[in-house]
Amino acid sequence: DMLEKEKGIVNSEINMITSDPVNIGLNKMLKNLYNIKTTSVDLIGGTTDNINHLTREDVVNYFNQNYYPANMTTVITGDVKPEEAIELVSKYFTSDKLPPKDRHFEDLKPIDKPVREDIISDKAKGTTILVGFNGPESNNIEDKVKILALDMILANLSSSRLETKLKDYNTSLFIEDEKISSKTGAPRAMIIGGQTTEENSEKVLKVLYQEIENIKVNPPTDEELGIAKKQLSKLFSSVFETSAGTNGIIGEVLLDSSFDEITKFKEIADGLTSKDIADTAKKYYDLNKASITVVH
Repeated sequence: DMLEKEKGIVNSEINMITSDPVNIGLNKMLKNLYNIKTTSVDLIGGTTDNINHLTREDVVNYFNQNYYPANMTTVITGDVKPEEAIELVSKYFTSDKLPPKDRHFEDLKPIDKPVREDIISDKAKGTTILVGFNGPESNNIEDKVKILALDMILANLSSSRLETKLKDYNTSLFIEDEKISSKTGAPRAMIIGGQTTEENSEKVLKVLYQEIENIKVNPPTDEELGIAKKQLSKLFSSVFETSAGTNGIIGEVLLDSSFDEITKFKEIADGLTSKDIADTAKKYYDLNKASITVVH
């Protein structure tokens, strides 16, 4: 009875996210970027048909296959006594069960030529631009830090190159990286996105392409690099100012099987050069292997 009640709630959520034009565009861009063949509009939500056919046995089996100590990461942050906390975890989170060896991971095959897809949506408010690139592996800490700095200089600061160039169009773009697989060594997706007007959409794309190519041949100035380094230091420090932030970063690095993201972050950030930024742009922001989705 509880399962049948929840089906309606989950189906409502799926219908909501699969009717969101920005979400539709994001999922289409990722599917094109990695040649993902699923017919589901949303990579995470799936379809209402999946939910409607769920049985109690399906849910119980899924729980048993995934929810046990060896398949989880526990992080406790706060005013606790470590020995007592570990004793409690050991007492209640104990099992001899090991993760299955035949676990399925989506086979991510990055495209080797540009793909563009335009989507017409009667729910769209303005035009949404989404451009994706295949990024570094989740455990490649050095390149992840370099990309953070590159993205700041390119788009993610008020003084960034794209922010300056797009002022005339009353538009700004953001860049973020997304972990899209829990498999160790799987790539992260680099996503550039933003909203503009229909008449300016191609102009904004042109500016984006120009600035991506420009930073490859015109590396950051000392001033740009200095600002990015300061922001990296601030970003890193702020993560540890809350228990939630601390839990999040430690949990993430444990899942990626490396503490280097914490122990080596400052060293890598402080040692960044302008050449590192330009080389990183050449390595990851290849417009000949970009996935572009524009939602009108």
